[in-house]
Amino acid sequence: TTIGEEPHDNTQYVDGVLKKELENITDYTVVENEDLPAELKKLIDNKKTNTLRMTYTTKDYTYVVAGFGTKETSGYSIKVNDVYKSGNAIYADFTLMGPAENEPVNEVPTTPYIVLKYEKRDETVVFRM
Repeated sequence: TTIGEEPHDNTQYVDGVLKKELENITDYTVVENEDLPAELKKLIDNKKTNTLRMTYTTKDYTYVVAGFGTKETSGYSIKVNDVYKSGNAIYADFTLMGPAENEPVNEVPTTPYIVLKYEKRDETVVFRM
């Protein structure tokens, strides 16, 4: 008999709710603008001035697009906090990062967004941003 250690069962709490069997989706890449499919690039360009929460699927890949609309200066970026599967959904968690303190910024409108790509999956994507 072993005393002390509880068996690890990958149980976690997300937003105060018990979630069993969270599966981290670590096999994603951040896609540069020039590597986007042409049709997806057009969709982003048409919608990027507003908040973006969009998925786009090709034969082989699922793309997850998150954007925070137009900002009044340069210096913004988007951080990927987590991408994981829970139940029958993929959760994608993003944070908008403002210009660093003392960072020189241009007084020009920018539209920060990020595109993630992973092997095609059928689950719905839930955005946390």
